[in-house]
Amino acid sequence: MRVVFFAVPEDENARPKSDADEESEGAAWVSMADLEDMASQRPPLGLRGKELFKWASYLEAGGAVFPLSLLQEESDGPRPALAAAGMRAGKEPLPAFGPGRGGEEVRSAQGSAYH
Repeated sequence: MRVVFFAVPEDENARPKSDADEESEGAAWVSMADLEDMASQRPPLGLRGKELFKWASYLEAGGAVFPLSLLQEESDGPRPALAAAGMRAGKEPLPAFGPGRGGEEVRSAQGSAYH
């Protein structure tokens, strides 16, 4: 299983990592168009793989980002946060927020029933 964490810098003017190390040559803020161009090239001008571009595209398209509270110890069993995220046994996940499949509003289990 892979877990991908989404974060936003506390300071939007913060500079990305610029020194090379064993993990990367550095980092940069780029547009989606630039990222797409980089995904089609090989390093050192391009990305090592297309995964970063795929995740950025997912987020740009409004993909759901779930709270860290969904992560827990394996032996703990389900937390109420799972219900708030719209998970139902034997069903596909509902959207984390916004309209449901039929246009009805989807809210957390604490607010109202799912449709």
